[in-house]
Amino acid sequence: MLNAADVVRDSGDSSRSEFLSAKLDKLILQLCDSSSARRRSAAKQIGKLGDPAAGRGLLEALKVEVVDARTWETQYDMIIALGSCRQSAAVSFLKHLVDVGFKFDSLYGAVGDSIIRIALADDRFKEELRWCLRVAQPDLIDGAMKAMWDEEVSLDSDLSSQMVEYLLSQDPYAGVRYWAALAARRWKGEASLRFLEDCAVGPRGDVAGAARESLNLR
Repeated sequence: MLNAADVVRDSGDSSRSEFLSAKLDKLILQLCDSSSARRRSAAKQIGKLGDPAAGRGLLEALKVEVVDARTWETQYDMIIALGSCRQSAAVSFLKHLVDVGFKFDSLYGAVGDSIIRIALADDRFKEELRWCLRVAQPDLIDGAMKAMWDEEVSLDSDLSSQMVEYLLSQDPYAGVRYWAALAARRWKGEASLRFLEDCAVGPRGDVAGAARESLNLR
């Protein structure tokens, strides 16, 4: 079991008390609570705050949390919070988790979302998006697309073409197309236009609606 003192100590350096609010201190400690529901609540609240000072504590808590697959919902919120806190040190561990594999596919989505947000802060976006494409796990890509939509990311023609090649290889009913159809309004090149036109006449109403909205804004 993770020791509360260890999590607080890992959440910052000796000047931690100068920039962590009392609320954040309490939430970091709560990551060690015996109740998974309370740990999950703490992770959600830390994610909303998005304070980088909580990043190291979150990462240490996640390393303990992933031992028990039954707490996958808590793991999900911890992973999402790591992205919100832009915790660069978490990337290698998150990739390790993907290599090992998850029992619940939604955790891949959390990793994709988190890694893209961290990559944007670290000026490593293209490199990490290409990693997502190499892994080619649909939920991982979907999480990346959601983060790109939220962060209003534009893709150049080359990267847009690579992404579209993957997306068009997926079943028209695949959920991975939804966030991509929203995000693609900011992608350059003819490939993205072709993708949006394909989605706009596809069988899923939510994807078609998102694609038509994006086409109207291009």
